[in-house]
Amino acid sequence: MVKKRSDSIYADANFGPVQKSNLSLKNRSNLKCNIIVDKSLCTLCKTCVLVCPENTIKESKKQITIDKKFCKMCLICLEECPRKAIKQI
Repeated sequence: MVKKRSDSIYADANFGPVQKSNLSLKNRSNLKCNIIVDKSLCTLCKTCVLVCPENTIKESKKQITIDKKFCKMCLICLEECPRKAIKQI
């Protein structure tokens, strides 16, 4: 069953069910990005690159980098990483 966007879970056409946070994206944009990639766990699968709505996650020189200047702290990358290599500090 697909719920309305105002409910706590909604269906995203590209990625399936997405858990909505209590913080709106507008409120999160004022937060400092505190997301890191644990290089020992990362397999360069690029799932995080694909799911980032702001395109702030890139692969460069065989590693994943996050442009913290433009990250909106939606935390989708953190939730979708199959190896849990992305962490919030």
